[in-house]
Amino acid sequence: MAGSYIILSTSVEITAANNAVSVTIGGVNEVLSLAVGTYYWSGVLDGTNLCQALDDAISTHSAAPAISMSRYVTVENPNTPKVGLNISSSVALQILWTSGSTTLDGAYFGFDADTA
Repeated sequence: MAGSYIILSTSVEITAANNAVSVTIGGVNEVLSLAVGTYYWSGVLDGTNLCQALDDAISTHSAAPAISMSRYVTVENPNTPKVGLNISSSVALQILWTSGSTTLDGAYFGFDADTA
């Protein structure tokens, strides 16, 4: 699955009100939570990286999937370069961005619909 988003030059605040994401892995649905904090798209894969926060949340799923994420940059318009995210899993993975249980904004990761 892949998505793209206009590069964030400012921080993304994840709070208890916007950190839940419904994920189905291997046929088992769970609502997972990103850690509350301030995140960025750029930078090293550490505690401030938004993609790493999503990876960490998905890794807590009871199916214990091996997750791989890779970021990329697309410059279709120099004024609005976009970053994208590819996600792969050792087990069938679906992120349910449109679920009523999901409060995390999929647009932060370039998604506006459920992933397959």
